Amino acid sequence: RGGGGGGGKRSRSSSPRPNLLTPSDMREIAPVMRAWARRASRRSSARARARARASADWKERGPGADSPHVVERLLSRIRREQSEGNPSAQVTTQHYNLLIEAWCRRGGKDAILEAERILEEEQIVPNSRSINMIIKAWVKVVGDGQMMQEHTSVGADEALEHVEAMLELAEQMQMANIRAYNLYLSALSLPRRTDRRIVAELAEDTLDRMRRHGVVPDANSYCQCIIALSKVGGKSSAERAQKLFQQIKDSGLTPNVDSYNALLNCWNRSGSPSSALQNVRQILEEMDEQLAGHDDAVPNLTTINTALTVLSKDKTLRSMKYAAELFARAQETYGIELDTLSYNLMIKFYSEMGDVAKPVELLDTMERQFRATTFGAGRAGPMPDAFTYVSVINGIAVNSRGTGRGKEAEDILRRMDTLHRNALGAKQSSEVFNAVLNAWAVSRDKHAVHKAERLLEEMENRYEDGEKSLRPTRKTYNTMLKVYASQGQGEQAEALLDRIRGDVADAYSYCTCINAFAKSTSPYKAKKGVEILRRMTDAYNSGNKSAKPNVQAFNSCLNCCAYTTAVDEVDERIEAFLIAVSTFLMLEQYTEPDHVTFATFLKAVSKLIPRGEERRKQVVDVVFRRCCRDGLVSPFVLQQLSFAASVEQYQSFLQQQVETKGGGVAIQDIPMEWKRNVGRSPSR
Repeated sequence: RGGGGGGGKRSRSSSPRPNLLTPSDMREIAPVMRAWARRASRRSSARARARARASADWKERGPGADSPHVVERLLSRIRREQSEGNPSAQVTTQHYNLLIEAWCRRGGKDAILEAERILEEEQIVPNSRSINMIIKAWVKVVGDGQMMQEHTSVGADEALEHVEAMLELAEQMQMANIRAYNLYLSALSLPRRTDRRIVAELAEDTLDRMRRHGVVPDANSYCQCIIALSKVGGKSSAERAQKLFQQIKDSGLTPNVDSYNALLNCWNRSGSPSSALQNVRQILEEMDEQLAGHDDAVPNLTTINTALTVLSKDKTLRSMKYAAELFARAQETYGIELDTLSYNLMIKFYSEMGDVAKPVELLDTMERQFRATTFGAGRAGPMPDAFTYVSVINGIAVNSRGTGRGKEAEDILRRMDTLHRNALGAKQSSEVFNAVLNAWAVSRDKHAVHKAERLLEEMENRYEDGEKSLRPTRKTYNTMLKVYASQGQGEQAEALLDRIRGDVADAYSYCTCINAFAKSTSPYKAKKGVEILRRMTDAYNSGNKSAKPNVQAFNSCLNCCAYTTAVDEVDERIEAFLIAVSTFLMLEQYTEPDHVTFATFLKAVSKLIPRGEERRKQVVDVVFRRCCRDGLVSPFVLQQLSFAASVEQYQSFLQQQVETKGGGVAIQDIPMEWKRNVGRSPSR
């Protein structure tokens, strides 16, 4: 307004607005936004996520509580000043990308959806980085399992739909690049309900899709396809992966260690040990040839562990020797610090191949290096875990000779406890105790029962005192029952079965208890065997489905009858035979007989019915004809038939089918119809 000596009110438009962004401010604002955007990921710690979960809704924490909101406020100021005519304030794609980055780095479904909204609704001209950040966020959010902490969850299928939409947008805008396609290929590998074969085919189709849009696949693209094939498994998938690997080289690309590892894993899961072994050795030799000029192809820990896994499946001395050479070369040539898995693979391999000394030697090395690591006196060494000790103990149980294997196994158990107490090694667990109990079960040591009972008592007491890792399991009690069975201690086995009744006892528990009576000297083993068998059927009928009577249980009961020690008492023999008959009839209510059933029943007949009785001849005739009809004649059946039948009856059964030699017959001469089902398990 004119005049008035300046007392009048000035127009807002006539005065410059204070604190406008200057060119200098605009140069500095992008780094500030970037710092806040990347602070979003740093805030995504366990403590930050815990605070987020404590809040009813993260959006209610206010605009200043989250880094994306700070970036958004800075962007809003630039936009506002640009709209008001500040020539220095110019919003660029970079500024929007920083806001998208902030939301993507924050993680979670809602945050990524907000990033998508910005891309679609705001006045932005996106570039490839805008789209790739969102694609990466969807891949990462499922891979990291972050959605478990969010109020709104997302699965891999939903995430992949968003990734596909972003990739299509990039293709429409001619912005799809190698980064976008490789992220898409990695998204295909996320755990999903989709058939893995379909995923692998889609991954291979993506290579053609890339070429159609003018993008040349790189080594990572092929690697992702090979990874998809490895999840399918099977020899054909491994062969397809081998062809893709060859395409890497044919395209003038140099395979890196990830490509080699993916191919190794394909052969690891091929289900064809001989082909896998041959190809793995070729792959390792090729990697050795690359050592001189390609650092990216140097074998790493994954290479060694995958190769050792393949070699251990071959179970030949040649493979074991090659595995040992690779194990040594990994440390000496490649400078790889082997981990617990590496040692466990070698220990298990040696144990399965019958070597007792090598597993213990490797355990010595692990314990020595781990102690040195703990006390700062040597290079880092892997910590032996429960699997390590179980593998060593199982090797002792199977491969040691004589009666000392139980004590050797228990010595290893005590070493584990010593390492834990003195050097913070792994805690003892029920799996390790179970392995030692099994060593006592197969030891043939006359003191095995006493030693195993003491070990079980220690385990139970320590569990009650608070060592939760030593909780006795079903396998614990079943292994203790195996100890009793190995020594023919039927009464003690039954007492333990009484103690663990309920859902803990399963079919193995009852079978092993029956076996304990079968091997005992009890004159009433037939009665006790069928008593335990009936307890088993009662438990199953009462709802314990793990105690379903199987053919092994009925065979064990028949064995009790066959080896009843009261054979001098006529009444006891008759009762044992009647129990055998009732057992055979009961079997058909729950399962089907196998060749052992018929052989054991014939054994019972030969031991319980005196030779020469007409009844014996009739029973043998009925049983063997039923065995032939069921196609279950085996060498074991023929052997027991020769004991149960008279010479005339035996020859009459076979003379029309085969030419007997010296009263005997070879199984290969038996008609196929008689033995067609010998190797087949009962169908129910």
